[in-house]
Amino acid sequence: MNMKKLQLIVYIGGLTMSMGSVLVAASTTLQAPTTNSKNTSNKHSKSTIFRTNKKNLHKKLKRNAIILVTIDGGSATKKSPIAKSLAEKFDLIYVESGAIYRTVAHVLLKHKMKPELKNKQKIEDFLKNVNWKITIRNRHACFVVDGEFLSDKELRSAQLNTTVASYASQFESVHNFCLKLARKSLDYIEIEGFKGVIAEGRTCGTKTFPEADLKFWFNTSKEAKIDFRLKKEKEVDDPLQRDALDGTSPFAPLRKPNGAICIWTHNRSIAKNIRLASAFIEQKLDEKNELTQPENK
Repeated sequence: MNMKKLQLIVYIGGLTMSMGSVLVAASTTLQAPTTNSKNTSNKHSKSTIFRTNKKNLHKKLKRNAIILVTIDGGSATKKSPIAKSLAEKFDLIYVESGAIYRTVAHVLLKHKMKPELKNKQKIEDFLKNVNWKITIRNRHACFVVDGEFLSDKELRSAQLNTTVASYASQFESVHNFCLKLARKSLDYIEIEGFKGVIAEGRTCGTKTFPEADLKFWFNTSKEAKIDFRLKKEKEVDDPLQRDALDGTSPFAPLRKPNGAICIWTHNRSIAKNIRLASAFIEQKLDEKNELTQPENK
């Protein structure tokens, strides 16, 4: 067979992505992944946003091993709303690593351990002995640390907005503790009857779940980050300053994971970004199904 080395380019939803070089037959046609279009819901909650073929999707998931998806990127790249919606669509546990870091930051501040290097040993000793647990509420992994569970509003208080990055970037003990809590969510997949986990944050694909089946890297323009944070999320912290601080971490810097699919979220609605990411997830499910199907004899 005549083989040629081609650069695989995927074009979908206005996005062009290079997927690397592959050897293919000269007559091979490369196509972008496609999605289904019929109505669906799942046993945990109903969606009014998505349209897909529930019967076919159920067959895919039922035959398949669990799927692990990560979404990483800087501040204000629309990671959270997209990840939450994908968790609902594919019946996955949603892990928001930022919520873990913010909860830990709140607890440390409550115990008078500010993000200062002089408190490094105190913070490390405290996290070795602090009580914590996980509960799953409406498919969200909720993390309770030292008896504290914070609402979304509390997690995004002005105080935490200005301190959480300092804890995350300067203290490896905080990073390791939060990583441990995030990975513990994997234990609840079978316990709670979910089909896998989708985790979003800044180091989910590089540090927390390096073995993920599918990794995304979300990015956008500086102007779009500021616009989304101030106008859509109505928060006042500077996303560019947060990215700069995260990028300097000596143990877990903000970086694109190896093999991640890059999605430029600017100038595309959240719904369109969801459809785009869904196409790749459904393609990965198809690939995993093919690997688990018995060969015809």
